[in-house]
Amino acid sequence: MLYNLGLVKRSAGQLDDAAQCFEQLVSLQPHRAEAYAILVLVRYTQGRLDVAEQMLRRAIALNPQATEP
Repeated sequence: MLYNLGLVKRSAGQLDDAAQCFEQLVSLQPHRAEAYAILVLVRYTQGRLDVAEQMLRRAIALNPQATEP
């Protein structure tokens, strides 16, 4: 539910709310690489490059195959 709500909030341009959904989701389910990946996009869009980089590293660590061509 948090994942879908976060996607809706992101689509609506409610980036703070979207980030909150995905941050809550990764705290509850820390192995969901896709939640980290969407959080990367949200934080990047917000200009929070430091946080985006941290989340990207976590997403890659959880799913390294996603970075292969």
